[in-house]
Order: sequence, then C-alpha cells, then structure tokens
Amino acid sequence: RLFSGQAVFLPYVCLLCTRYVQGEMEARQINFASAKATGDDMKSASHYAAEDIDDALEKLDGERQLLSELWDKRQAEFSQCLDWQVFLRDLAQMDSWLGKQEATLENKELGESFDAADGLLKAHSHFENSVAAQEAKITELEKRAKKLATEG
Repeated sequence: RLFSGQAVFLPYVCLLCTRYVQGEMEARQINFASAKATGDDMKSASHYAAEDIDDALEKLDGERQLLSELWDKRQAEFSQCLDWQVFLRDLAQMDSWLGKQEATLENKELGESFDAADGLLKAHSHFENSVAAQEAKITELEKRAKKLATEG
C-alpha cells in the first residue's frame, strides 16, 4: 500500500504554528504602535535627538514591514503545507479503501448453493453501493490534486 502506517500530523502542526506566530505578530503590533507614539511625542516636544528618533522610527517601520511580508509568505507556505497534508491523508484513506475492495474482487467463490449465491449477490450489491458512495470522494480528490499541481 502507498501510505500504510503513515500518520499525518503535519496539518495540525502547521495550524498551530500559524496561530502562534499570528498571535505573536498581533501582540508585537501594540509594541510597535507604542514605540512610534513615544517617538512622535518626543519629536513633538523638540527632543534634542529628533533626527535620530526619526531615523530609528523609519528603521523600525521598515523592519516591521519586512517582518510582515515574511509572515505573509510563511503563512502562504503553511497554507500550502496544510492543503498538501490533507490531500495525503485523504489519499491514504482512499488507498486503504481500494485495498479492501481489491480483496473483495479477488474472491473467486461463485456460491455452491442458492443461499451462498444469494449472499454473494448481496455482497456484490453492497460493493456497488460502496463504489457509488466513494465516487464523489474520488472526484473531489482529483480536483484537489489538480489544484495542488497548478498552484504549487
């Protein structure tokens, strides 16, 4: 089997990382705003180092913007990682289901009695219903595979 025994926990790790970093970014935003307000207050009070304060605030704002851009890029990577891992999980489930169906189809028994043949017909009917129920999942999996392939 393709993915036997593979536990896929990475989507949850990606989600936790995203939430943690996003929380840190939001918490630090207050500090950035406070530093800017303090610097502006000092400049408006004609502080002797107003030029240095201006330079420091510009540098701080540039660093904050760079950090925000890096975060946006990282968040996009986390989102892609999550999509990929969910796809792998669903693919593993489908692979497991297909393996079980192969075993059903490999059964060469034809039924030695009326009851046995009737039981096999019922099992085959159940198999057909199961396949029909899985078709939507297979179609959705194919759509996600195409989306992942085109989006990277």
